[in-house]
Amino acid sequence: MSDAPTNGWNEWSRHVLKELERLDANDKEILAELKRLAIDVATLKVKYGLIGGFIGMIPGVIALIKVFA
Repeated sequence: MSDAPTNGWNEWSRHVLKELERLDANDKEILAELKRLAIDVATLKVKYGLIGGFIGMIPGVIALIKVFA
């Protein structure tokens, strides 16, 4: 009689390990995409903050023009 189990565990364990490796690779891919998205969101926050600041200055400039005109 051989030492290998006959219940198929060896085959199943290889399948489980392969699936865990696939899930790990998928997890790393998702984390990389999440980091890229976080950078994009931070970039947009800065852009729109600057745009909002400039737009917010318009009423102040108009008021100064009216005061000194």
